[in-house]
Formats: sequence, structure tokens, C-alpha cells
Amino acid sequence: MNGALGARWQALAPRERRMVSAAAIVLALGVGYALLFEPAWQGRQFLQRELPQLRSELASMDAMAGEARGLSSQVSAAIRPDQMRQAVEGSLARAGLSSALVQMGSVGEALELRLGDAPFAAILEWLAAAQRELRVRPVRVEVARQASGRVTARVELDLPRGEPSR
Repeated sequence: MNGALGARWQALAPRERRMVSAAAIVLALGVGYALLFEPAWQGRQFLQRELPQLRSELASMDAMAGEARGLSSQVSAAIRPDQMRQAVEGSLARAGLSSALVQMGSVGEALELRLGDAPFAAILEWLAAAQRELRVRPVRVEVARQASGRVTARVELDLPRGEPSR
């Protein structure tokens, strides 16, 4: 095969050899551009377009992480039961359920509430707000419907536990 190509190359006139050599160089440059240069150029342009957005997203994530670290370090000790009782009473008052509170007491490390004659939707809204605001977790909720359409409820809330400061 090489012998046949060598014989054909020798049979070409000097001008034809220059033309074939120039075509081979142009072909090699085209392949080199298509395989090496263009992908790198396209990747660089893509990064120039996307990098500022990625940096701003990283900055916002760093800010949120710092805020989360700051919030978690604010809890340095467990909340005292009397403070939690006052906070729960205030939360019930804001939800319009202070008149429905029948009894509040401690059950182990939890706080037990008994609510009477209250709208079911108001109790659900209060529970969601208490989870967000007071960081309590409902452990047990028992609801009984009355003939009037309102409900009585027994709610057991797990109190937030303190963490050591970092």
C-alpha cells in the first residue's frame, strides 16, 4: 500500500505535489479547529455567560448558610417551661383561641393543652403558626367533634431543646 502511494506521489508533477500538500495542511487545520479549538472556544463563551449567575447564586447560598448558622447559634439553652407557657398563651391569644383554652400542663418534657369549643380550622392554623414561631412539634393531637360543629381538642407539644453554642 505504501509502495503504491509512494509511486503515485512520485508520478505527480511538482505543482500537483504542492497542491496536494496544501490541501492536506488545510484539511489538518480544519480538523484541528473542529476538534480542538472550537469546543474550547464554545466552552469559554458558555462560562462567560453563566459564571456571573453562578457566582450570585453562590453568594446567596453563602448568605443563607451564614444566616442559618447565626440562627442555630442563638439557641444556647433550653427554654424554661414557664417561658414556653407564656409563649403558647400569647400564640393562642393571637389566633383567637385564648377563650378555648381549658387546661395547660406538663407531661414529661411535653406541654399538654386542652381546648374546648373551638373551630377546627382555627386550631389547625394555630398549630401551624406555633410550629413556625415557637418551634414546637405536635406529638399527639386528639380532636372530638361536638354537636354544634365545633371541636374539643387535646394537644401534646414537644418543646424545643436547646443546643450548646458554637
